[in-house]
Amino acid sequence: MNKHEKNDQYCSFRSFYIYVILFITLLFVTNFLQSCCDISDTVKFPLVPMAIEMILGMFLFTSVIVCYFYNIVRMWKNIKLETLDIFKFFLGPWMLLPQAMFGTVFILSVYPRPMETGIFDKFLFFQGSIDMGCELIFVATIALYILLGFTASWYTVLKLEELDVKTSLFKMFRYSFFVLKYHILVFILWNINNSCDARVVPNDFRNMFLLVFLLYFLSIVLIVIMHKLNVPRIIRLIFAPTFIVLWLIIGSDGNTARAKQVPIWKDNPHYVVTSKKHAVMIAWHNLCDDFFGDPKPNYTYQYEK
Repeated sequence: MNKHEKNDQYCSFRSFYIYVILFITLLFVTNFLQSCCDISDTVKFPLVPMAIEMILGMFLFTSVIVCYFYNIVRMWKNIKLETLDIFKFFLGPWMLLPQAMFGTVFILSVYPRPMETGIFDKFLFFQGSIDMGCELIFVATIALYILLGFTASWYTVLKLEELDVKTSLFKMFRYSFFVLKYHILVFILWNINNSCDARVVPNDFRNMFLLVFLLYFLSIVLIVIMHKLNVPRIIRLIFAPTFIVLWLIIGSDGNTARAKQVPIWKDNPHYVVTSKKHAVMIAWHNLCDDFFGDPKPNYTYQYEK
């Protein structure tokens, strides 16, 4: 095995995925030990797994950065300078990091924090959680969901063209999930260690994660069906993010109970439904809370049903 093959193996998705599973397992073990032991025991007993977690965390970060730039250079060297291939590259997984960074910086630069400005009737789509730090994390999370929704949809449309329309639906679905493996990993890792919902009653992060997971799945179904029916590319690109666009429309009056409110830090928001579109989003939260057995507050409706 030459040096190039060794680098490809080291930076393969399978190796990265196995390591991430190990790191997440250690993270849960460490958190469990800290929650079960008292302070004196916590200093003594979980010290070894905490040290292992720290070392593996540093190794993960270094590996991701090295492999990220390695794969960008490798793919850019092999890319054919055709318009379609260039679009695939910039919509693909190796542009996720700059996309996420640019999207986060942009949305946080234009988002007026209601707790500081007193302006609570703008950017309702991004309002959620009430902790001062978690509020901004929620804004960045929703922005990332939208960004991934559009880029992953268009990327899937273009990558599916590598398959013949005679390919079975099952193989198309499997291939779609394969080409989106990094998008899916980023989507899951972004949410897996979020504890903001534990501070207030509304489970804004969890419920929005489940909603977007459903929207992403429906988007893949729609894209695969359009490819199977041999719909023209321009039509597929236009309709690929249909479910994300519908979410943008329905959630425009607010995705959470927090919409149009400036609650005091760590206090639950008032449970008010302001419009029919807002009611749809609140109904989703109630459905999720009922499923997980969480307390569901009574809402006051400020519109005519």
